[in-house]
Amino acid sequence: MDDLKINIEIIKSNKNFLILFFNYFTYNFWYLFIIWIIGLFPIGFIFDYLIVFIKGIILGITISIFLKADGIPSIINIIKIYYQELFFIIPCFIYLSYHAVIYSFGGSYQFNYQDKDAYLNKLYKVIFVLLISCVLFAVTKQTIKIY
Repeated sequence: MDDLKINIEIIKSNKNFLILFFNYFTYNFWYLFIIWIIGLFPIGFIFDYLIVFIKGIILGITISIFLKADGIPSIINIIKIYYQELFFIIPCFIYLSYHAVIYSFGGSYQFNYQDKDAYLNKLYKVIFVLLISCVLFAVTKQTIKIY
């Protein structure tokens, strides 16, 4: 069986800053918002685990394809492309998922309004970090060309 040869190149995108910002923000915001909403329900922890698992599988498969294509030198390319995911988005997912599971296990119906405000503030913190990540992504304007 012949090995599949994949060439990967990182190029600068010529798309508009606002388009890149909006696309990256909405893609990650909906994941985080769904995790937060599902955490309000007593059985939501199952779906929170599922969402984080699927996000991790997608990222893991993508990184393994890069490693298979170029070997060890592709580690630098992985860091260049996924630094927003590795340093901003994944910690946000872990932080918000942890609190959503705790809130879901505790039974959101048992909490008072102060706890609900604290839970909402966690979403605000994650959105702030997401905005910083989106600005960095839109400024670098890196895209991947695979052929």
